[in-house]
Amino acid sequence: APKEDVSDLFAPRAEPLEPFVEAETATVKAAAALPVAGASGALALAEASSALARVQSSAIVPSAAGINAAELAGVRRLMAAHRAVAAAGSALDGFGRGFVLRAFSAWETEGHDTAGGPPVAGKPPAPAHLPPRVSAVEVAWALQSDCHSTLLDLCLDRLGDRSWPALRSVGAGFWLPAGDALLLAVDGAAKAAFSAAKDPEACALFYLALGKKRPLVALCRAVQNTKLHDFLSNDFSLPRWRCAALKNAFSLLTKQKYELAVAFFLLAEDVDAAVRVCTRQLADLQLAIVLCRLYASRDMDLLARTAKGELR
Repeated sequence: APKEDVSDLFAPRAEPLEPFVEAETATVKAAAALPVAGASGALALAEASSALARVQSSAIVPSAAGINAAELAGVRRLMAAHRAVAAAGSALDGFGRGFVLRAFSAWETEGHDTAGGPPVAGKPPAPAHLPPRVSAVEVAWALQSDCHSTLLDLCLDRLGDRSWPALRSVGAGFWLPAGDALLLAVDGAAKAAFSAAKDPEACALFYLALGKKRPLVALCRAVQNTKLHDFLSNDFSLPRWRCAALKNAFSLLTKQKYELAVAFFLLAEDVDAAVRVCTRQLADLQLAIVLCRLYASRDMDLLARTAKGELR
């Protein structure tokens, strides 16, 4: 896989450096050209890390060595990305390594927020600990990989979060194909949503998208949400109850409870409407794509219709 170009991370300085500092700085700068894996990569990584520590612990401040604080942080992130790739070994293919190197080396470890524009009514804000969402370039790397489960585990383990905002921040909705990995990811998002809010309404969308009404009913019973429990206990294979779910979905739209509206559209088996709410009211294209993939066996043209109708 092509190596990440971080040559601009260490701009040359006009003033000459002391021999010791120059040698150590050169070793740190070599981190930009580290191989992806293997014995030579591990050795170069160890040398760069050691040199970085020596420069920081020496009497000469890093800025005098021609390395500023932003550059030091950039090297640390890059080395962390290389460690993750080396630890994964053969579990990652070339495209997967490219994704991890680009994404991990761009992420801060703390104090960042999820990029994605202003808050949307009816949609909870993203947790502040999540990194900026991956770019289209990283998504392209991940799409070409055959190691999606490994990529997802690496990303979510690094974030320590399996919620839908975490999945969205790593672009999983774009590059995670239909299959077991997607089912597990959505199930994890459902459990994370309930764990955070202790409210079955917060996870209803995800459980119903998976066709798991029974666990949702059990959660309603556990928290004594009688109203939702009684409604979900009906037989939605009958037109009467699908019509009732549809009316509730439109009512929720007027109240700007968009995620719950999506859940009720799914109950009414109006997946097209559920997808439109995701793209228009929630401004969440990834969630719309996930729904299209989960329902592909019932409607093979759903994703194509969504792309044609919503991506303008």
